[in-house]
Amino acid sequence: MGGVCGLIYAEAFGLHPASIFALIAMGSIVAASTKSLLTGIIFVAETVGAGPIMFTVLSASISYFLTGKYSFYESQLNKKPSTKVEALLELEEIFKERKEALRNLNVSAIRLSKPIYFTVNMTVREALKIIRTNVYRTYPILNDNGQIVGSIDIETFFAIDKEKWDIPISELEVKKPLIVVSYQPMIRVIEEMLKSGEEHAYVIDNMQANHLIGVITASDIIRVLAEKI
Repeated sequence: MGGVCGLIYAEAFGLHPASIFALIAMGSIVAASTKSLLTGIIFVAETVGAGPIMFTVLSASISYFLTGKYSFYESQLNKKPSTKVEALLELEEIFKERKEALRNLNVSAIRLSKPIYFTVNMTVREALKIIRTNVYRTYPILNDNGQIVGSIDIETFFAIDKEKWDIPISELEVKKPLIVVSYQPMIRVIEEMLKSGEEHAYVIDNMQANHLIGVITASDIIRVLAEKI
């Protein structure tokens, strides 16, 4: 497919030799579809030498980053714990001998941050206005009763065409958020963060009402645990 696209491009713009552009396009397809940037570049370099390497690097890099989290191979997209979550794991090791004492700490030991949120009826355009002045990695989504119904990553908005800015955000890719209750033991929150790979946990008053009252991050927990060392 990459070779065909490259040949069509070369013929359309009168570029020669067309075979070089076919190879560059093939390298770009490999980089994008397998999420392996160097593989596509090395493929072209080994085939025709270093002559077109700069064009290959440029084309493969653009394809790689524009395709974002998409790949032909689902196994390559498994979520990896972030550095903050890895730090939590390290701190949990430190606290192994004091695990019982750690269980006595709960979410209320952390000063909760008030999250910037979207509502289900909000349009993409309205959400983008909020993002311009409040940039976070992820945002909770609330219904009309103040209950959290999902969360959405900021990257989702980057891929939306301007023509679709008036659709409600409920039609976008909404994730199931990590939710904890205000009285939940800290050790349980750590375990759930490590299991899910999420750096944010949204705090609700209780499971029945499901009203959002704040957000805690891996950094918040690290800071509290560090004070106990």
